[in-house]
Amino acid sequence: MKKVIPLFEYLYPGVVAKFIFDQSSACGMFADDVLNAKNMNVGPGGKKLKMHSTTIPDDNPFPHLRGLHQDMVFPEDLPPNHIHYANCGQLKGMKIVLEECGLLAHVAAQNGSKSVICEWANCKMSQRA
Repeated sequence: MKKVIPLFEYLYPGVVAKFIFDQSSACGMFADDVLNAKNMNVGPGGKKLKMHSTTIPDDNPFPHLRGLHQDMVFPEDLPPNHIHYANCGQLKGMKIVLEECGLLAHVAAQNGSKSVICEWANCKMSQRA
């Protein structure tokens, strides 16, 4: 019986092949409640999918906030005198999430007090592609 040699091994004996895959299209394979900045509104409320809670990372510039629990949705039981009472049960939005973990003021200070929340043209071009 004749031994069958795969074409690649026949053409390139002794060579090790490396396969590199572009996973950029895999971003659509996330769970519905994944923490993803492109799925966040800037302000509270909106019709985006609700994201699960998280923990403020250990590399946060403010040590007293590291490891604290952070919700992405306002609690249902906010008191009527709370500043965000009108948003009970709704998404917090990117601006509020960044304020809670101290990053909005921190990054704005390092950026010459310019707004740091925006949608970059390159992201839009990438999404269209």
